[in-house]
Amino acid sequence: MVALFMFNVGCTRSVQVLATVENSQITQDDVTFKEKILKIYYPEYAGDLHQAALQQLVNANIDAQILKNNGHEMNDEVLKKEAARIKQSSQKPEMLSQIQKIFEGDEASYLKNYVLPVYVERVIFYEFFLHDKKIQADSLAAAEEFLKLMLTQKKSFEKIIKRKSEYKNLKVFHFTVSASDGIVLDASKSPLQNKINPNVPVVNSPTNSETSSVVNQFLNQHDSEEGLIWVNHIVMKTKPGSVFDQVIDQNEIWWVVQYLGPDKNKKYRFKGVALPKADYTKWLNTEKQKIKAVYNHY
Repeated sequence: MVALFMFNVGCTRSVQVLATVENSQITQDDVTFKEKILKIYYPEYAGDLHQAALQQLVNANIDAQILKNNGHEMNDEVLKKEAARIKQSSQKPEMLSQIQKIFEGDEASYLKNYVLPVYVERVIFYEFFLHDKKIQADSLAAAEEFLKLMLTQKKSFEKIIKRKSEYKNLKVFHFTVSASDGIVLDASKSPLQNKINPNVPVVNSPTNSETSSVVNQFLNQHDSEEGLIWVNHIVMKTKPGSVFDQVIDQNEIWWVVQYLGPDKNKKYRFKGVALPKADYTKWLNTEKQKIKAVYNHY
């Protein structure tokens, strides 16, 4: 396709627009900034860096538009707060400093080409999709129906699963909770791993480490703080042998659990099942179809 050129008012040069996502334009300058960022993260990357940079910016703007379409605020104030978060929590401050130097004080370009992709990749799945009431309404209703059966029929997890065909793929898992160790799955009795939900998005490479570090925190967040919350809000309110009377939002899945009682090591024993949340890929593809994205130049 033929590239689109815009005259930059107040400047003697034109701006080459390589792609548009709804009303957002991705220019050659934007892609050049992104290429420089990728070179810092992946100095030995042998692929087509220009195409990778362009595609990442298009994907980021599509995700941003999806968030907007679903009522999530996307503006400069949000991006400035994200920039402050990145600066405060960065695990590689020297690398971040290198990235900031690329923009030479051009805050608008920094927010657009670095902060925006970090923000939307961090937020769209882990903070928005997984916890949006409208998106997760059906999956929560299914989990609540299973909980209702457990509470009213007073059968074991295994018997409930066996009696209804829609639950045939559910597996019972065992775990302990403590304020010191958080949630620890019993590998000898549990089919679950850290990454439970098959609908977790796969991050395309090359990406950026600021986002990846946050994603890893979400996937491995069973720490003592979470354990303390479980002790105070679940263990202390549930009799040994009883099913906890609420569906638990465990980020990627819904949990229905039964408190079995303490063990000799002062840890609290549980068993439960994990019910899936909405299919992220299906939802994302549906949302993408609502957005007009046009490549003007390759």
